[in-house]
Amino acid sequence: MDAAGLIFDDSVHYLDHLAPFCAEMKWPLIVCEPSIAERCLRFYPMVHVIPTDFSELRLPPCIVSCNSHASITAALGPFSSWNGRLMWLPHGQSDKGWKSRAFEALGAEDLLLVYGARMRHVLERHNVRVSQQSIGHFRWQFYEAHRAFYNELMNQEFGERRFILYAPTWDDAEQACSFWHAYEPLINSLDSSQHLVIKVHPNTQQRFPAQLERAKGKIEGRSNVTFVEDFPPIYPILDRTDAYIGDTSSIGYDYLRFDGPLFFLTHEPMDPLRHHLMQWGEQIGRDEIATLLPRIANYDVKPRITSSVFDEISPEERVRSIQKWVASWK
Repeated sequence: MDAAGLIFDDSVHYLDHLAPFCAEMKWPLIVCEPSIAERCLRFYPMVHVIPTDFSELRLPPCIVSCNSHASITAALGPFSSWNGRLMWLPHGQSDKGWKSRAFEALGAEDLLLVYGARMRHVLERHNVRVSQQSIGHFRWQFYEAHRAFYNELMNQEFGERRFILYAPTWDDAEQACSFWHAYEPLINSLDSSQHLVIKVHPNTQQRFPAQLERAKGKIEGRSNVTFVEDFPPIYPILDRTDAYIGDTSSIGYDYLRFDGPLFFLTHEPMDPLRHHLMQWGEQIGRDEIATLLPRIANYDVKPRITSSVFDEISPEERVRSIQKWVASWK
């Protein structure tokens, strides 16, 4: 085995990135948490999963991961003998990271896999000078290739209904999470003809389980509000979404492929030059949240030209390019 994907902890939000990538490359995905392995088998059966106890972890010469080289080295410990190559795969196109050292941690990678011009620009602004390979909109292409399978999963989970999606980010260093102040105004303004699906970030689920349970108690008995409990693939959900509500979550970028409007719940106005996604939707202040849902039906969608975000690259070209990198490292 020359190459494989790696999820060494319980970061379930990495799964919808590494599983499609490994499936396309025909690489196995090594996972160290049984819960991640179970989700992979259910939602990405086209991927060869290698469940491995962390204490017995043996890595191939090349791995692809959403973790940085520094974090993997720290997790493996000082006595690890692995000195292979790392391809860093982003877990979404995000406008976050300006208040953290996340980008600086990428300086030791062997190759950065990037979506397109926007990500290249952000890396340049953070003075990250590492070899890069374009991967374009590979997750969308993966979904297109397996649409029938995921449509059946959606029918099992949600029936055939369409809905409005609210997908906030988590409480990271930038404090952009809108959930705690927006949740009640949103559900209280929901029309009986509308269905709201709420997908909170996995980090929010892990860190605030009791608070989330109290929030769910406020919709007890209501059939038109649904929390997404355990459904990692995002593109099948977005394909059923009539309107997207978020903040700075990377899911907003994923939704650019679809026709519905985008709304961003922001603490204060955000500059589209830094928060690039904002140019394709409307920013909603706290005092406007209660008026948002009633006016969605009559909203005019802005035209979208997303070539600045995702390069046009075919799966065949992508696989050839990455295989060339791997061969050059042998």
